[in-house]
Amino acid sequence: MRRSNGRIVGALILARAIIEAIAFACLLALANAFSGGTGPVSLTVATAALTGVSCLLIAGLRDLPDQRRGTAVVMGTLVATALIAVLLPTRSLDAVGWLARLILFVVLGETYLWRVTSIARGAMRWTDARNAAPFAAVAIGLAAVVPL
Repeated sequence: MRRSNGRIVGALILARAIIEAIAFACLLALANAFSGGTGPVSLTVATAALTGVSCLLIAGLRDLPDQRRGTAVVMGTLVATALIAVLLPTRSLDAVGWLARLILFVVLGETYLWRVTSIARGAMRWTDARNAAPFAAVAIGLAAVVPL
């Protein structure tokens, strides 16, 4: 049995990270619009940022034997997505609106972490890779069709 080439595996992991970044940038734009955001989210900037974060997380999550480090990654994701929810410009929201916005962004962030963790831990499982394209297609389709 032939060993897989490291460059090919790296290219596949990078392609999957870019697909996930595009999908979650579209979902971030939708979440911002539905939860009281005043301005649009730049998909180019969001995709570039999520691709960079994905690459860092994939590199870091591949060798996480310690439970405390995993907890730190989850808590960091929670705090980062809550900060994004607070820092993006919004219209005047009441307490329930802010709570809904925070919950929406945190759920989106944890889903993103779950998808990136599946890339990091399994490298390229066929079921995950097979499900990435329809997931991204639905996210892009929603962002294109839903009037914002």
